[in-house]
Amino acid sequence: MALERETATVRSAQEGARNAQLLASVRAVGRFVAWGDIPRHVAEEAFQAAGETSGLSAAECRATIRSALDWSIRTARPRPAAA
Repeated sequence: MALERETATVRSAQEGARNAQLLASVRAVGRFVAWGDIPRHVAEEAFQAAGETSGLSAAECRATIRSALDWSIRTARPRPAAA
């Protein structure tokens, strides 16, 4: 599943690339949140844990996750168009 794959990528991100990886991974999963496949709180909790495990602060994770999900939901193409 995309959520598990992307959170694993965030957990293994190297110092100096952690926030950028968190942003990219949340955006990659965001379309599934926009489509209703993954509840927003589930994605937020999973990425929060992954980000903190990688070494990011709780506040930095929350801000990045919120921003990335808001962007993904706002810009997600309808499911048929994305296929």
